[in-house]
Amino acid sequence: MHNGMAPSAQARKLTRLSTIHPYPAMIADELAIALAHKYVTRGTRAFDPFSGTCRTLVAAAACGAECVGMDVNPLAVLVARAKIINPSLKFDLFLKKSRGFRERLFEELDLQPGRKVVWFSQKACVELTQIINWLNSESLPKDVRTLLAAILSATTREVSYCRKDQWKLHRMSGERRKKYSISAWEVFDRRLRRAILELDSCEALPGKVRIQMGDSTRLSSLSRCVRGESFNLVLTSPPYGDSRSTVSYGDVSSLCLGVLQHLHGLNLPFISSSNLDMRCLGGKYRANDYERQDIGRYWAGGVYNPARRRVSVFLSDLNRSCVQTASVMDRKSKAIFVVSRRKVAGRRIYLDRFLSDVMGDLGFQSEGMQRRRLEGKNTPYVINSGGSSGVTVRTQTMREELILSFSRS
Repeated sequence: MHNGMAPSAQARKLTRLSTIHPYPAMIADELAIALAHKYVTRGTRAFDPFSGTCRTLVAAAACGAECVGMDVNPLAVLVARAKIINPSLKFDLFLKKSRGFRERLFEELDLQPGRKVVWFSQKACVELTQIINWLNSESLPKDVRTLLAAILSATTREVSYCRKDQWKLHRMSGERRKKYSISAWEVFDRRLRRAILELDSCEALPGKVRIQMGDSTRLSSLSRCVRGESFNLVLTSPPYGDSRSTVSYGDVSSLCLGVLQHLHGLNLPFISSSNLDMRCLGGKYRANDYERQDIGRYWAGGVYNPARRRVSVFLSDLNRSCVQTASVMDRKSKAIFVVSRRKVAGRRIYLDRFLSDVMGDLGFQSEGMQRRRLEGKNTPYVINSGGSSGVTVRTQTMREELILSFSRS
């Protein structure tokens, strides 16, 4: 870290239940904690319109902040809520009850709705079905069920044929699939025991975190969780581009929701990957201001580049989100954005320039920018962009993050 952001020993720790789920592109624990220590004091009212699995707000709540987070992805909201609960259950006794389900056969469930290719082995399908039936047979408090659902989602990702080194939903090769045999029961048990061990050793958060599913471009759609409140700190890391061409949140989330939809008591319906991607910034193509203006200051792809429309819609949505976020901030407040310059069609999007212009128009003054090498984040430096076709096309992603700070006074 640079420019005064060097973490203390305290700041190098993980945030609460940080490893409960391998959700893509989460902010690094080290950075989330360092930002919280720098900008949060007890009683700070913090808001994250792109909260994901809530690392930033969990770190802020650990410093005494009262936090509200929102995200359009129901899987992210589920995992975030699992992180902030304090479940009371005798888990050893609970796990013993699973033994009666491990050898039983149940009616086949549709774990892969709408999929044209197979993402689970027959063994994984049988064991995931057994786990679902076991959990549905138990009378559990909703907070415990939420924790277990998050762990089942992580288990689903781990036992699937999804390549673990990719952002997008690319399958392992046929040869690797033949050799890939992993027990869903063993993964679930390991992940649950790790979570229990951490919960037993960590204290309750001194602050508070509330999570809601919602669209950052339309805060009026939210419940009283945000409506009528104001915040003196925004601490967020918005997407670096539209979902289809970045980490493809929809694909892996939809894979997990195909399994989680069968759990009782959580109301987690299956949502297709395309519908999930449409909910994200830039997901809905439409006429907008940035299409009619020169966006060359932020992306040098050119007027006739086929990716221009995608970039312009994304920037337009990000602008709407900033306008909405500013509307719930105090007259004296700070906004901290963690961004990067990702490539679209071979050209980088300069989100730092874009946010500086937008926030300036909204009455915020820049307090500077800090650079940080991209470390401690579930983001590969190089990906195979041809992974779905079986062709190897090595593409460099991003190597540094930019921390932008703004103040309104």
